[in-house]
Amino acid sequence: MKRAYSIAIGFTVYLLLLFLVLGRPVAAQFASEYETTLEAMGYEDVTISGPKSNTYFYLSLPADWEILDGSYLVLYLDYQVLLSEGAAYPSAPLDVYFNNQLLYTEELSTPVTWQLRVDLSPDYFRLSEDPRSNSIQISFREPSDCQSGLLSSVTIQNASILHLVYRERPLPVELALFPKPIYQRWALEPSHVRFVLPDEFDETDISTAAVIAARLGQLTSHRLPISVTLVSEQPAYAFPGEHLIVIGRPDKNPVIGQLELPVPLAERRLELRSQMPMTVSPGSVFSYTLSVENTTSLSQQLVVEDRFSPASARFVECGASCERAALGKIRWDVGSLAPGQATSTTVTLQVLPAIALDAFVRHTATLFDSGGEILNVDTLTAHIGEKPSSRLVASSQQKSTRFFVHGSQAVSEDAGVIQETVSPWSTRHVVVVVTGLSDEGLLNAARGLNPGNHFPGISGKMAIVEGMHPLSLSVSALPRDITFDLLGYANAELNVLELVKKEYLFDFPAGMTLGEGSHLALHFAHGAIVSTVGGGIKVTLNDVPVDSVYLDGSNLSDAWLHIPLSRMAIRSGLNRINIQTTVDVVDRCIVNVNNPYWLEIYADSFLHFEYQPARTTFDLSRFPYPFNGPGEMDNVLFALPGDPSLMEIEGLLRIASLLGSGSEDKEFIFRVTFGGDPASISLSGSHIVAIGLPTLNPLIHGANAYLPQPFVPDSDDIYQSIDGPVYGIPPGTGLGLVEELVSPWDSEEKHALVAATGTTEEGVHWALSALSEPADELRGNVVLARGDKVYSTDTRPVVVEEVFSMTVSLTPTPAETPVGAAVETPIPPEVSGQLPQTPTSHQISEQAVPGILLTREHGESVSVYSSRPKWLFLLLMVGVLTVVGSIVLAVRKARL
Repeated sequence: MKRAYSIAIGFTVYLLLLFLVLGRPVAAQFASEYETTLEAMGYEDVTISGPKSNTYFYLSLPADWEILDGSYLVLYLDYQVLLSEGAAYPSAPLDVYFNNQLLYTEELSTPVTWQLRVDLSPDYFRLSEDPRSNSIQISFREPSDCQSGLLSSVTIQNASILHLVYRERPLPVELALFPKPIYQRWALEPSHVRFVLPDEFDETDISTAAVIAARLGQLTSHRLPISVTLVSEQPAYAFPGEHLIVIGRPDKNPVIGQLELPVPLAERRLELRSQMPMTVSPGSVFSYTLSVENTTSLSQQLVVEDRFSPASARFVECGASCERAALGKIRWDVGSLAPGQATSTTVTLQVLPAIALDAFVRHTATLFDSGGEILNVDTLTAHIGEKPSSRLVASSQQKSTRFFVHGSQAVSEDAGVIQETVSPWSTRHVVVVVTGLSDEGLLNAARGLNPGNHFPGISGKMAIVEGMHPLSLSVSALPRDITFDLLGYANAELNVLELVKKEYLFDFPAGMTLGEGSHLALHFAHGAIVSTVGGGIKVTLNDVPVDSVYLDGSNLSDAWLHIPLSRMAIRSGLNRINIQTTVDVVDRCIVNVNNPYWLEIYADSFLHFEYQPARTTFDLSRFPYPFNGPGEMDNVLFALPGDPSLMEIEGLLRIASLLGSGSEDKEFIFRVTFGGDPASISLSGSHIVAIGLPTLNPLIHGANAYLPQPFVPDSDDIYQSIDGPVYGIPPGTGLGLVEELVSPWDSEEKHALVAATGTTEEGVHWALSALSEPADELRGNVVLARGDKVYSTDTRPVVVEEVFSMTVSLTPTPAETPVGAAVETPIPPEVSGQLPQTPTSHQISEQAVPGILLTREHGESVSVYSSRPKWLFLLLMVGVLTVVGSIVLAVRKARL
């Protein structure tokens, strides 16, 4: 009895504990907390004033977060009212909204500094995929005494806290959303991506990585930091807190084999090969052979299924035991093969008569055993030409040991494969794999990783890129009309008396400027009472006023205003239009119930662009132009040393991201060369980005005589050719140099060469940082970088022009050179001896006259800055300190 009683009690206790564990809310079991400040989110203190105003703070949730109860916002507020002594303080409501939901109202009276906590309901949060993200709105409404309200303000301190309680949910994996979840705008957590390259990377691997980096730059506006690592230097599991992009063929990048992917790898078994004509013509009939060999020690029952595109050819016939199985598919029943036995069959196709000359006919054969298991794959391509060729092309003898399988078929050996999966080392990060069995497939995968393709486009966790259509020679048309709705803005209701400003952001392509007729077509309406207070609107483009208009009876309802856009105000990349309300009356404390002074701006308002090519003068202040001009991205060559370092590869990818950020091109194709000899590669018609030390990069070495700041021949030391004094620079002094010039290999002078180089490896790193993250200091044609310091100058000739219709007359002394005259830079014989031709005009030094408007040789107006670059004095000081240090060290050693 006692034993039974003990068992009963024990079972009851067990049930109670089980209830306590399982009965707790599920959310509490997996709850995590995250806390940040407005300052950490990138915001400064914000002051809003009466009688009515508001401000917004934006955030984006990580893609795998689900917000739970317990989240809140703590606002540090400072309420001020400037009243005369003895005056009564007004009552002013302060409203807090989250995603347009009113959460809290505080009645403000006396000036006070305080903390306000507001709970945030999970129901109000938007998913990270929402392009408008989440918004916190602080609204300061008109107090009971409007005149006092004009003197009142509330400051929201950026120490205010956002505290979130969340649990992780499965990370969404969707290629159509790329670059999410790698990058999210307004993200609470900083985004970062790491490229994982094969140890023995080649030019194709780096070209593939550059294409992806450019796409990321285009999709993120160059806001996503990029790092690079090699497989052996840092294994993928060493970066559990990072998103990874794994690049390379599976036989070169072992990380691919460590992942569970939707398109898995299979081991090759037995031999499957084919042979076909190299070239066939439209309408012609041709044959190719399929061969199978049993390389195992056991007899095998085998079947081959061969696929070809019915859009390029039609089936005619094939050999014994072979038949058409379906449209574009042939089935060959090989039968039983003894060990070492081989057999073959012949397939005959007819090329479609209407096929284009730049197309191809490709077949992909898959070998199966009797149980349907895939054993091998073979792919061959015949190109379409005007005349058929008798030359044959055969399967490669050096195939990869593995191949990709999707469903019940092997993937074409020439296809590119894009896959995305949750990282096995972190459930909060993804791994994107860009791969293929061939160079062609690898590059096709990189080009196919573009969510902008919609026919049919990429979706899901994987995409197979069977091929790429040839690039069109014509540049894709730039959009001429862009509505506010297309930019992501809905109809907006403003109050004229509040003097508010509505902002619209848009991108403008690099290499272009505004032509005649470009305008903003503004569609609006307003309340009739607005005209009684002299209300209006002011429109600015990048803070440059472009138009103002009064609101009266003539534009009361369904009004359209065409506002010319200033060519002088437009910028390459991000631009900002502000529409600000204005009012003539001093007294804004008019009856303001239910906003009778409303102004509605409709979302079908649009920007109309008449594009005009910008001047082609090359200047580092405009970089990355001309490299990312319309249709120019496939003309870019990256030139690296023969054995490039990881630092140089990383710099290349960051520059590629910058090129993509300002490009409107849908397709990117980059050429990459390792240690390419200028005499052996095609350089004409290419923009060139050359990276590395001049002794290690043949292109920089070959262009040395053309560089505005050349190097001593066959060394990494500079020969100072800028300014009169020649300063002694101690050997080994680290200097980074960015130099831009017309490519010496371009006879038409339409393409640029930019060299990111230096006197040491550290100097090259500084140059790459300056070029990939350009600042205001980046200008002219020569930039010196040391650490985070950047100094610019321009060595090109200038001439004096009239300023405000006034002619400046300067009478030089006999010892002076006339201003505007072309003065050759002294070049030592050992440098000038490298010149393949007479120095061009961009090798001539600048004579600058402060305060006078100058014009470069191509006619571009520029403002003059000092022609005595400060970095020369910096070098002098470095030299002096080095010498003094050497003397001190020598004295100390002598005493010892």
